[in-house]
Amino acid sequence: MSRSAPNSEPGRARSAFFGSGADLLVGCLGLLLVLTALVLRPPGLGGWEWPSGDRYEAGLGGGFLYWADGRVYEGEFVAGLPSGRGEIRWPDGTHYEGEVVAGLPEGRGRLRTPEGLEYVGRFTAGRASGNGELSGPFGRYRGAVEDGVARGRGELRTRGGSRFLGEFAAGVPHGEGRLDRHDGPTLRGRFSVG
Repeated sequence: MSRSAPNSEPGRARSAFFGSGADLLVGCLGLLLVLTALVLRPPGLGGWEWPSGDRYEAGLGGGFLYWADGRVYEGEFVAGLPSGRGEIRWPDGTHYEGEVVAGLPEGRGRLRTPEGLEYVGRFTAGRASGNGELSGPFGRYRGAVEDGVARGRGELRTRGGSRFLGEFAAGVPHGEGRLDRHDGPTLRGRFSVG
């Protein structure tokens, strides 16, 4: 009496490893999918690396994007782009956290530099623009900012205790304003750069 393998039809030989031809085909397709995922690793399945050297890695609740120039983004992604809440770190130690659109600071955020400068406020297309607060070794400025410098109406309080309230251009008092000096009289009038 001949014995057949369990779960097989009498008279048909089966391989103990591969099973039937259909099982072999399904196994090969599965192996091909696993190898493809390991080589390509598209976003959402672990990671991705581009020819430019940029690299994406999935994380809990978001992911990481490592740019070839050394910048690192950690945060949310929308439609495959770094967008939503996130953080960007530059190789020189500059750090941004806040709203991001397509990999650029956009909306409200905070930027800190290794030189001790900090800006908290609005960003547009990666640049500090809008109302915000800029602080550093010079003191603290609150008001209108354009391309990262004080421009428009604002208030500057210096580390030495003086205060200027008025118009700014190119990051310095320029136009109508009032200077409350810590060591002297208050000056009012029109201030000019150069």
